[in-house]
Amino acid sequence: MRTMLVRMVMATALLVAMPAWAGEKEKTAALELVKMVVPHETYDQMMEQMTAAMSDQFRKAGEKLPADFDKKITAAVNDVMSYDDVLSWTADIYAARFTVEELKDIENFYRTPVGKKVMKLLPELSAEIGKKIATILPERMPAALKKHGLMPDEDAPAEAAPPAKTKKK
Repeated sequence: MRTMLVRMVMATALLVAMPAWAGEKEKTAALELVKMVVPHETYDQMMEQMTAAMSDQFRKAGEKLPADFDKKITAAVNDVMSYDDVLSWTADIYAARFTVEELKDIENFYRTPVGKKVMKLLPELSAEIGKKIATILPERMPAALKKHGLMPDEDAPAEAAPPAKTKKK
């Protein structure tokens, strides 16, 4: 879904901008945590949601798509960001922000019944949040853009043009 793509792009941007102060112990602990929280099946679900959203956007834009577009767009996205890439980027970000002890605490949470439920529902929750945002944002954005002067208000009276200057004879 668009939300997942945005998150992944933002995560990549943060990674590039982030100072590299995490040590190997933090990276190793973070990688173990990320592998547990985002197993390959979860990543595949996220990719399906994201590529389905991309397909919808292309179709809504009136693009003529080949019958195997979904398969091809999935392959293209996987070329750009493989499962291993996403794991590594995510682990780098976590390692830079959490100590080994904190990462172990997070891992312990995900081993609890509630943590397991969160992991199981995370792709579904993210998809629902993305759908909600995708419906609310277009409804509310025009008014917000007008309010902040980024879009003209068609209902507002047009500003009067300055009077034309005439030449004196």
